[in-house]
Amino acid sequence: MLSSVLGRVVAPLTGPYAASKHALEAATDALRAEVRPWGVHVTLIEPGSVDTSFTDAAMPGLVSRAAAVGEHDAGERARRLVARFRRGVSPEKVARIVVHEATRARPRARRLVGWQARAAVWGRPLVPDVLFDAVVARVLKLGP
Repeated sequence: MLSSVLGRVVAPLTGPYAASKHALEAATDALRAEVRPWGVHVTLIEPGSVDTSFTDAAMPGLVSRAAAVGEHDAGERARRLVARFRRGVSPEKVARIVVHEATRARPRARRLVGWQARAAVWGRPLVPDVLFDAVVARVLKLGP
C-alpha cells in the first residue's frame, strides 16, 4: 500500500489529504492482521515529499484551504508551503523501495521513504503539540 508520512504527521493546510492517508494507515494495519494467517504480507510505504507535479495539482486546494482558515494572501502562503516541501525524493526511489519490499522474503510492515519522512515520524513525538504548532507557524509564516 502506498500512503504518505502525512498519515502520521500533519502539516497545516493538508487536513483533508492527511485524513485520507490516516484512514489508509488504519485500513492497512487491519488488512495486514487479517491476511497474515494465509501468509500474505502487507507493507505500508510512507514517503515524505516526492518530487512530482502532484504539488502543482494540489495548489488550488491549498489556496482555498488557506483562505478558509483566514490566511491573508492565501495564494502566497500556499505556494510557500509547497516550495518548502517540494524538493523531495525521486519517484524512482519510491518505486525501487516498493519493488524491494514486494520481493523481500520477510517484508516490513511499514517503510519510511526519504529523510523528511524519517525526521517527521521520529522527531514529532518528542515535541509537545503546542510547541510543534508554534514552530510550524513560524517556519511557514502562518498567521497575522
